[in-house]
Amino acid sequence: MLKRLFLISRPRFWMYPIGSVLIGIGCSGPLSLQISTFPIIILWLLYFTFPSNIFMYGINDIADTDTDKNNAKKDEYEVRISRNDNRNIIISIIITHIIFLPILFYSSKDVIYLFLVYIIFNILYSLPPVRLKRIPIIDSLSNGIICAAVGLIGYLIAGGTEVAIFAVMAGFLWSTAMHAYSAIPDIEADKKSKVSTIATLLGTKKTLYFCLYIYILIAIIFISNSYPYHSLLTLPYIILILMSINKENKKGDVFSVYKKFPYVTYVVGYLVYLFTILVK
Repeated sequence: MLKRLFLISRPRFWMYPIGSVLIGIGCSGPLSLQISTFPIIILWLLYFTFPSNIFMYGINDIADTDTDKNNAKKDEYEVRISRNDNRNIIISIIITHIIFLPILFYSSKDVIYLFLVYIIFNILYSLPPVRLKRIPIIDSLSNGIICAAVGLIGYLIAGGTEVAIFAVMAGFLWSTAMHAYSAIPDIEADKKSKVSTIATLLGTKKTLYFCLYIYILIAIIFISNSYPYHSLLTLPYIILILMSINKENKKGDVFSVYKKFPYVTYVVGYLVYLFTILVK
């Protein structure tokens, strides 16, 4: 059961929230130094491993039972849950969040507000009656909000006081593009289940160009704010998108390129953190 819950939490994607927190912390200073000053950081980092991800992906899988039955991605790349898993997922979410709830008592009001944004938007994204994931464009933008909230939590728990709006916007845009790109492999399954997403609305090629323009915009944002080295870190994503466009033009499998996305993010996320530390 524990192994299955672990797989449902999508461990290959854990770096998305953890990376956002680490980059936020890096905007305040080196991780080791910040932990020695603000040890609560350790608890927040632990939260954004299994507890955070079983919450995000667990409720998403429970809500997506109707579409996942048509999704071939669930056969090998992810886990297709059954109704028998629902109870275990809900129990694990409740237990892990009760365990980590005390960290809010030692956090500032702003961190608590951002955490509520994170919780509420994840619920609104997956669960009825709202289900933002079924509202094209809004589905991707809501993920941008979630990423920005997590990054800001990282910045504030490390003692940050002066928020750089352009950095928040870059994180927001990155997650928006990430979501749109990840919606492409689900197009056929979503269409069969009559679910509308940004990818079903725009189609594969237009969604890829949407992502491409966003990564270029992120590079421009960094350059215009005197962070040229950070702008270079958009190049791996631009290359991935161009590879995907080439695959699509040749009627190939975009999913084969998409599977490289998490591993690129591991490297790029670390470099963003490192560059941020060096700049400071």
